[in-house]
Amino acid sequence: MGITIALFGGKGYEAADDWAALAGCTIILINGLRFARLSVKELMDTVPEMTLAGAIEQHALRVDGAKRIEKVLIRKMGSAVYVDLHLEVDPTISVLEAHGIAHRVKDSISAGLPAVADVLIHIEPHVGPSTSG
Repeated sequence: MGITIALFGGKGYEAADDWAALAGCTIILINGLRFARLSVKELMDTVPEMTLAGAIEQHALRVDGAKRIEKVLIRKMGSAVYVDLHLEVDPTISVLEAHGIAHRVKDSISAGLPAVADVLIHIEPHVGPSTSG
């Protein structure tokens, strides 16, 4: 573009190619920084948006026996989301029952949120008023 302006503009337009090259470099630099920022965010294991944590909690608490979510930890690898969930259940039920609730919670989250690749559930005893079921 700059060469064309310099050729057709004639005398006084010789610097047009230099300015066009500078503009092109600026565009490349801005795009490079933007892509680098996105890549660094992925590498630094940033937390996905909070709406995802809320959706995970909603799907988990729909399951009968899930009393409360103590903690949700989310990490992203590529396009997949991995979830660590601390799920409170009735402390008087058996390990087998708690395990069954955990499986149903995992299935509920996986079915409702296809981006979630895996859910690791830690069972905790529930003490206090229940939020669900």
